[in-house]
Amino acid sequence: VKKLNMMSISLASVPAAKVAKSVVGLVEAELSYTHLSSEQVNCIFEQLSDKKERKLICLNLIGNNLRTESPYALAEGFNSLERTNLTDTRIDGEQVRALLEEMVRNTKLRKIKMEFSDV
Repeated sequence: VKKLNMMSISLASVPAAKVAKSVVGLVEAELSYTHLSSEQVNCIFEQLSDKKERKLICLNLIGNNLRTESPYALAEGFNSLERTNLTDTRIDGEQVRALLEEMVRNTKLRKIKMEFSDV
């Protein structure tokens, strides 16, 4: 499996390590409105930092609350992708600033979409 669309399916009860391992082994993951926990999101970004395991180039997290995530972990993780959609993820100004600063230093991003954020 290279592409997985789980949009609007709650993954809240799935162990974080399983979610992360599954996601980073894909090429594209649609996880919009999946009610990811902070632990699950953190685990995904930890796995993204392991370049040997990472195949993921597109990750959509529309509608998942990322407000409590570390700005620098988000910045590093998202900049390791080619495409992402962060619409309605409640990211704040500090997170966006870290994301943009990392983009200037080192990015693979070709397309990013952010709408309805409190920046």
